[in-house]
Amino acid sequence: MTDPEPTLPNAGSAAPVDRPCVLVVDDDAACLEEYSATLDELRFPFRALQAPEFAMEIVLGDPSIGIVLTDIRMPGMNGIELIGKIREKITDGRFIVPIVITGYADIDLAVAAMRFDAVDFLRKPVSRTEFSEALARAESTWINRNRSLQINNLASLSSEVTRLISQFDQVRQTGGDASEEISDATVKRVIQNLMISRQKRAEYLPPDLFSDPVWDILLDLTVAYLDGRPIPVSSACIASGAPISTALRRIRELTEIGMIVRWQDPDDARRDMVSLTEESMDKMRAYARDLIRRIEDNARR
Repeated sequence: MTDPEPTLPNAGSAAPVDRPCVLVVDDDAACLEEYSATLDELRFPFRALQAPEFAMEIVLGDPSIGIVLTDIRMPGMNGIELIGKIREKITDGRFIVPIVITGYADIDLAVAAMRFDAVDFLRKPVSRTEFSEALARAESTWINRNRSLQINNLASLSSEVTRLISQFDQVRQTGGDASEEISDATVKRVIQNLMISRQKRAEYLPPDLFSDPVWDILLDLTVAYLDGRPIPVSSACIASGAPISTALRRIRELTEIGMIVRWQDPDDARRDMVSLTEESMDKMRAYARDLIRRIEDNARR
């Protein structure tokens, strides 16, 4: 694997954790610096790089990225090709909102960008007002699409619970063990909806009331385990919603007590990977199945 190009630092800790992270891609260093400064002022978390060939690895490795702002004319890969590859490779339900910027007036490029749901096609030089308004539209699109995904997930969970109630009846009538009938796919959906409910909680209650990130880290690692993939330590930290130092400390503690394992990525020595142990996964699986049984019992009352 090619070592990824170093990116400019993310926006500081003042950036709200519930906003989409913006990946900025432009081979023009001056433009990249200007866009990064504006994103920082607008309190967007962001990552920035000049080489588009590294963008895909960053998007796949950072689930917080929700907006990709890209130049069109770049060496190696143009912006339309980039957003097309992102759309092709993202298969985990994430929604990425593209914004395209170019120094050339080309109607064919504009049409191609819109085909990939780009919310804006901006012409250089871009004013701060145009830039800010485009980001606001992209963020609104990202929020609305994710809200729809959450509603669909909850509706799917409701249907799954109804199905399980019927399934439990059949199993109990034959004297079987109902817990064995709950698949890992169902466990994964339950865990994902627990993650959504914890994210929604911050909309109504101060996040500082729930400052310990251990449970959020375990939920994220459970989904990753069921997907058959370890995740970078940085991704686990982002999923926790806690300050990086706090999340790293909790990951170290979980490693020390044997709940998770951590190792150096053999393809990229600069990052560590992390995963639940098999024993921890069994406990999380048992927890989710017990939760499903309790939902089923309450539905009968």
